[in-house]
Amino acid sequence: MMKINRLTNEVSYIKVDYKKMYEDSQRGYFKTSSMNLIPYLSPENETSVFKGIPRSHRFHPTIRALMITGLFRIKYRGASKGNYKRPQAHCHSLYSDSFAIYKR
Repeated sequence: MMKINRLTNEVSYIKVDYKKMYEDSQRGYFKTSSMNLIPYLSPENETSVFKGIPRSHRFHPTIRALMITGLFRIKYRGASKGNYKRPQAHCHSLYSDSFAIYKR
C-alpha cells in the first residue's frame, strides 16, 4: 500500500500482510458480525453490485460470506502509483485502493 505525504510529496510504501488480515478475520478481529453494504451500492446503470469498498474490508465476514457463495467476483481498483505502472484494465491487489463486487 502506498502512502503519500501531501506536504512533501514523498511516497512511502506500507507492506500489507493479507495473510495476517485473513487470520485476524478468523479470530474475530472484526467485532461486528455484519457490515452495512448499502453505502457501497453501485448505480443501476453499472454492472457492479457494490463498488468503492475499502481494501481493508476485504476479509470482513460479510464480504467473505458473499464470496463463499460463488455467485460474485472481486475486481480491485486503484490508480498507478510510484513505480507501479499498470494496464488500464488491471490492478493488482497489493496496489489497489478499493475493490468492487460483480455478479459472475
